Amino acid sequence: MNKEKNNFLLLEKLPHTPKKGWPWNEESSQTVYQKKIKNLPVITIVTPTLNQGSFIEATIRSILLQNYPRLEFIILDGGSTDNTLEIIQKYQKWISYWESKKDNGQAAAIQKGFDRSKGHYLSWVNSDDLLCKNALWSLADFILENNNPDFIYGKAYFYEHGEFSRFEPIIENISSKALGSFPFVQPACFFSASCLKKVGPIDTSLNITFDYDLFSRMSLSGAQFQFIPAELAIFRRQPKAKTYKYNHDWDEDRIETFSRTMRSLKVGKSLLEPMNLIGTYKHGTIKYPLTRKYSQEEKRSIIADFIHDNLYFYYADMRNFKRTFRNAQFLRLYLPEHFSSFARKYYYRSILFKNFLFLNTLWRVFSSLFKKSPKNN
Repeated sequence: MNKEKNNFLLLEKLPHTPKKGWPWNEESSQTVYQKKIKNLPVITIVTPTLNQGSFIEATIRSILLQNYPRLEFIILDGGSTDNTLEIIQKYQKWISYWESKKDNGQAAAIQKGFDRSKGHYLSWVNSDDLLCKNALWSLADFILENNNPDFIYGKAYFYEHGEFSRFEPIIENISSKALGSFPFVQPACFFSASCLKKVGPIDTSLNITFDYDLFSRMSLSGAQFQFIPAELAIFRRQPKAKTYKYNHDWDEDRIETFSRTMRSLKVGKSLLEPMNLIGTYKHGTIKYPLTRKYSQEEKRSIIADFIHDNLYFYYADMRNFKRTFRNAQFLRLYLPEHFSSFARKYYYRSILFKNFLFLNTLWRVFSSLFKKSPKNN
């Protein structure tokens, strides 16, 4: 880990850049250094990367310019062939550890970083995402004031096409919500090393939803999820990202992760069998230990959260109206108390579009025209 004194006021020490704004010519405010720093937790950030030379410098600077004195920053590159290594080498003086070699993918790289980490709290920031200014100081204050919580999640932004949109996290029933959906922005999530040790390493067999699986296991293990009302991260949505658009691989991973949760919760066959018929549940043996019992109402609500996400993904991203209909129909028949106005909308639209596909094209054209501002008409 870097010497603590080297992590103060780095803006003048890091390589110069003509770019403006955070994290180019700005750094975390000096006012945060007036607080006592003796008991600050060590925070480990792991950044996996592969050929992200267009973005990784901003990621690196957003982490270093936190000016957090007890930062452990690990970069694991999977053998990039673009300018990624050149950028990493520019900043290697302030990086705790980095390497570049062929690896077994993103999940394996992140777990490798965790295995060598010494941090009290851990997270990963992908090489196209950023931390917000003062994020680690806000996090450290929260940790010290709340007696070392298991899991912390905060506010975040999505960044796409040069525009920011705020993500407002759900606060109520978040541990249950984490089982049926993914109510977080991942780089705005931090967890204790002891919490990770309790549930075990990242499942590297999952290509996309290993974060969903990890956080689900933490929830099932009884981890306390606590919200910090601070802006922690910026999630960049860009076409080369694995999660830019919902696809078949993402769908398969989500269903596998969700199926493990269903088996862990011991959901009855009366719900599992119809979910299996519509492709929302897969039979298997992997399941996780529980620390408490879940009521039937909680189980039904968790399933409904997952199905509601499916409706949006299948309809909006995959244009699979048959699967949209089957999932909406499942809610209508088996979880009628969760057949919401949202579900009804997708239910009736999917009936129409799966039988008359050309109407969907007309609908999309009409919607795009309707959304245009007057000055563009």
